Amino acid sequence: MSHRPLHDLAALLADPQATAHGLAPRLSQAQLPTGRDLDALLDILHRNKVPLLAIQAEGASDSPSAMVAGLCAQPGFQQAQAAQRQRHDALRREYLEAQALWRQADIRDVVIKSGGSYPSFPYMSSNLDLLVAREDGPQARAILRRHGYVEMRNVEENAKYLFRKFHQGQEVSGLHVHEHVGWYASYGDEDHVLGHSHPAPDDAALLIPCAEDILLTTLAHFFYEDKEVKLGDLATVQRCAREPGLDWDHIFQVAGKRGWADGLGAVLALCAHLGQLQYGHTPIPGAVLTRAQQALSPRQGRELAAYLDALAPTWPVRIPFIMSKRYFYTRLWHDPEKGAPDRLADLIIHTLQGIKLRLRIHSQPAMLISLSGIDGSGKTSLAQMICNAFDGCHIRSQRVWSRGGSSRWVGWASRLAKLAHAPTREADAQPTDDIARRKGLFRRPLLRTAWQWLTALELAAHYTWRVRLPLWRGRVVVCDRYLLDAWAEWASYFGQGED
Repeated sequence: MSHRPLHDLAALLADPQATAHGLAPRLSQAQLPTGRDLDALLDILHRNKVPLLAIQAEGASDSPSAMVAGLCAQPGFQQAQAAQRQRHDALRREYLEAQALWRQADIRDVVIKSGGSYPSFPYMSSNLDLLVAREDGPQARAILRRHGYVEMRNVEENAKYLFRKFHQGQEVSGLHVHEHVGWYASYGDEDHVLGHSHPAPDDAALLIPCAEDILLTTLAHFFYEDKEVKLGDLATVQRCAREPGLDWDHIFQVAGKRGWADGLGAVLALCAHLGQLQYGHTPIPGAVLTRAQQALSPRQGRELAAYLDALAPTWPVRIPFIMSKRYFYTRLWHDPEKGAPDRLADLIIHTLQGIKLRLRIHSQPAMLISLSGIDGSGKTSLAQMICNAFDGCHIRSQRVWSRGGSSRWVGWASRLAKLAHAPTREADAQPTDDIARRKGLFRRPLLRTAWQWLTALELAAHYTWRVRLPLWRGRVVVCDRYLLDAWAEWASYFGQGED
């Protein structure tokens, strides 16, 4: 199967209701993907945040539905679907535990990244984004901290607080607690989102936004934050646009109130264009598109037209960085809720943050963690768990293992020493214990002194290169054996402290 039919099939799976126009004829002659083609299709679906749990065989006789039925019957697809089910259930279970703690404190949250269709729980997202009332934010965060969640203050944004929970070094839950619907700046009406939320039709435990707020959140997120349109995003937009009685006036009113009416116009035109290219149809009404076009300046209209003319639906579709940033800076500068000094401060702060991100400037305080214990006590496993947890928190860390006499050049010196010295009668007993054997060997004063100096130099060089230098560079170093272990080992070899 060629590259384009795979994207067409992924588009069918993302939004089956949109296939009655241009997409179904293109798929009528396509073959069922198997082997590498199936792997490539699953990769496209994963990168485009299309939930496999929503893909079900309906048993219809037409070609696209028959292809979906055949796809669902393949073991490789079923395995991928089962893995997503496991992830869905695990993340939902952790969320419900946090939700129960909030409910006890009379704190209400809304799952703002839900697309409003099955499955309503957004398990494909990297973090679960939850909106709480601003006055409830401090208490909601304190509850999470008290119950095992780590607050990642090194990556927090304005009115957004990221929490993660770990088990044996692996992340089991990531909650992004929002006090506004936004990414640095607000793009929604938080009172409306909280006041018009409702239980999900397929999962009564979740509160999800209404269709208007889902549409606003999806459009703002992929345009200003992600700077790319995924198939899952387009499918959500088209499902919302097909909702009977969708209040477009409210959508334009909120965008105007938050200062991104031009951005709303641009993304609606983009989604309509992608719908036409991919599906042969867009559910966004013509009157809405006319209104969206009127929100753009002549320069913005020309820039957008040139971008759309060159666009091909290879998913995900990238949005030019410069174009997105121009709209974002316009949003900051025309913030109707702030004066000129605050707007200027926002522009400067965001620019500096962007430069830091682009240049990969990562500052953090250094930390040394040392794990000591006997062999087999689990030091290495624990050290790796700690490093895995730090990686999940965007903290640069490294694990360092050390043992005196373990380097190659000291090993060569040890072998030469053994060849140069005939064994004593005591050593002829050939003790099976390695420590006892070395204690017998180190009774020779010259050999003991040489070994002490060799291992001291070896460990000094190792600690300088693998521990001290990374600490000077601001790394977290997790030592699996360190100075105390070296002293304990020397004491066992040289017979010190046995009384």
